[in-house]
Amino acid sequence: MDMLDLNIALDIASRVGSDSFADLAGMLATSRYYHFISCHPDVLKSVSLLPFHQNAARINLTSVYRPFFSRCLEAGNPTAIYLESLRLATTEGRIDEGFHMLRLLQWSDASICPPELFFTLSLFQIIIGHYDDAIATSDFFVDLVGSYAAADVLATSVFRNILQIGPLKIRSHSNTWQFDEFPDCIANGCAIDTRCCVSFVMPSPLQHSTHILQTNMAYIPKPILTDIVRRVGRSGFRYLGPFIAAGSFRQSIVFSSEVLSEVNLDDFVFNSRLGNLQSQCRPFLLQCLSKDNHTAQYVEGLRRLAQEPPSQDSLDMLGTTGPHLLYARFAFAIFLLCCGSVDQGFTVLETFLQKAGSFDIVEAQIRNMGTREVRPYARYMHFNRIPYCCLDHFTEIDVCSHCFGFTYACNIEQLC
Repeated sequence: MDMLDLNIALDIASRVGSDSFADLAGMLATSRYYHFISCHPDVLKSVSLLPFHQNAARINLTSVYRPFFSRCLEAGNPTAIYLESLRLATTEGRIDEGFHMLRLLQWSDASICPPELFFTLSLFQIIIGHYDDAIATSDFFVDLVGSYAAADVLATSVFRNILQIGPLKIRSHSNTWQFDEFPDCIANGCAIDTRCCVSFVMPSPLQHSTHILQTNMAYIPKPILTDIVRRVGRSGFRYLGPFIAAGSFRQSIVFSSEVLSEVNLDDFVFNSRLGNLQSQCRPFLLQCLSKDNHTAQYVEGLRRLAQEPPSQDSLDMLGTTGPHLLYARFAFAIFLLCCGSVDQGFTVLETFLQKAGSFDIVEAQIRNMGTREVRPYARYMHFNRIPYCCLDHFTEIDVCSHCFGFTYACNIEQLC
């Protein structure tokens, strides 16, 4: 065969690989000349990649088959281009690049394109916002395969390939997908053999490709969506998780000032360990703190005063949120006493006692988050005068504000 004309040898190799690229293995291992013939672009462009189509995981970058697949891709093999476009879109978010790969192949020679390519192209067009082009491509795809039943089989194989490749669900185009109209046949329950081109391409992303497409919230204007997210956040910050995971557009809404300044952080109050430095929830707390969330200011101020040396910034943080939260007002008063600001501490404490009674919860929060136990306030705390009651009270009901403050200040001083 070494004496054969090159064109004849290439034709033979192309015929050998027409059923499966695995049939070229014998030629690859025979000699350098046969290896050259088997890896020639003219052969690789037409070689059958059916095993890759049956198990698309073989095209991944970590696959042992990837080098051979890359050669076929460089040679312009239609199946390789189709599968690589899926990989780029689902694992790297480079859907625009995948779309242009399919479009260029379609323009160069549509006759060699596998039918799945046109369905994939219609999906990409929907995702990047080319609605009319997507419907036209979908209509052409159905006409090409002859029936909606056959089209449904091929569409299912496309989604199977996506799952085999392993999508990362990064939702890179979550804010571009939209439909200009909803088909009437959805309400009528159209069958597979009578489905229109609009409803054929529309349910597919909804049912099989939620890792690429988004819900109809893309229709909602940003101010209204922001208000929705803000109201959800008022019920608890954990309810914002799905919005954060839904893509960069909705994530930007969650981390906006309108949402974070009002989000409910009661979990941080009743489980104060969530605000500690090693907590996995701390980055979110800091985001809320940067947006002037009052609860975040209280939790962080309390943590700093309990776990770090006393500072004016930490006191100011509690003082800023004191008018908004009774927790913060009480903690601010007690730490003022611990820091030696007796007059200011009792003044703040009086305003607190006008609205509430005993507040053991602040002490419990400090115990929960933990302290250094070095008693940093021992050298600051003092009382300028002995209260008129001389700390003599028979019942808890008649305890004066001075005794109340003195008791809690001593408890927290010893605790820290």
